[in-house]
Amino acid sequence: FPIELLRRQQDRITLKERDNKWKVKPFKCLLYEDDEGKIQFSTKDLPQEHEYPIKPDWEDKRGVITIYEKPVDNPKWYTYFAGVDTVEVDETTSSESVHSVDIYRRSVKVQYKDEKGKIRTRIDGGKIVATYRGRFNPVEKHNEQTWFLIKLYNAFTYVERSKPNFINYMKRMGRAEKYLAKESDVPINKDLNQDSTGSNSSYGFIISNSNQMMKILKGSVKEFFATEFDRKEGEDGTVFKIYTGIDRTDDYWLLEEYIKYSDKFGNYDRIISHSAALTIGKFYENEMGIATVNEVKEERIDQVRKEPKPINLMGSSYRGKPYSIL
Repeated sequence: FPIELLRRQQDRITLKERDNKWKVKPFKCLLYEDDEGKIQFSTKDLPQEHEYPIKPDWEDKRGVITIYEKPVDNPKWYTYFAGVDTVEVDETTSSESVHSVDIYRRSVKVQYKDEKGKIRTRIDGGKIVATYRGRFNPVEKHNEQTWFLIKLYNAFTYVERSKPNFINYMKRMGRAEKYLAKESDVPINKDLNQDSTGSNSSYGFIISNSNQMMKILKGSVKEFFATEFDRKEGEDGTVFKIYTGIDRTDDYWLLEEYIKYSDKFGNYDRIISHSAALTIGKFYENEMGIATVNEVKEERIDQVRKEPKPINLMGSSYRGKPYSIL
């Protein structure tokens, strides 16, 4: 991964936090469901956010949800996609694993006028809009937080299935069939998911030594980090800033996890959930195309009605007045 570019983005995040220069400031919360079944944000008395590496001796490992962008009203299906990497054990003082969730918003092309009146195109969406990192005791509670996040964004969800407790939770609640992607829903490689983990083998994906899943997930991230989403130009047309997927990644500790990544060792829950969300999101962008929204207001031309000129059927006039052959 491009370590130096990732570190520069960490520096930009630190400056935005220090100087409060966020366009939309992210906020931390946990979620709950009110009496009407609507998802609400709780922002008081929150646990500490997990850093990287994870500190397994923390007494309170619940972690927090981070909202970078609230969902659109009544989000349509295939607008948001989730990636999930889960854990199995309720209580531990030795594991560096946390339950990890990322929500990705699908890209939309937007045509707009810049400050000089030039019509340009930018990409909205195409980024992670919410995350969760943590683990409750019992695990049913962080499964519930994950479900609330999926429900809030109406997100189609891609789960790493080697630890199936979240899949089992969704099946018990009758939600798996709608919200969890099956292997056939994300056919990125017909030979990819041949490994089986019992009754849950039709849902999600699995990473093993006998398939190429980790390679595909990392490929999705590298492509995202390198993709150009917008650019700034000088008056003479000289490009002085290109905005890529790295500029759209505002999770400081996720960036740290990518910086510290090694193929040989390490625990990378954030990377798995993040890359899974990107993989399913990009797959459906490719399958369904990227919609275009036009923000350019067409100038209205007021047409002045003119009275028609009198017609002379003889091709001439008398003292400027038409006359009839009748």
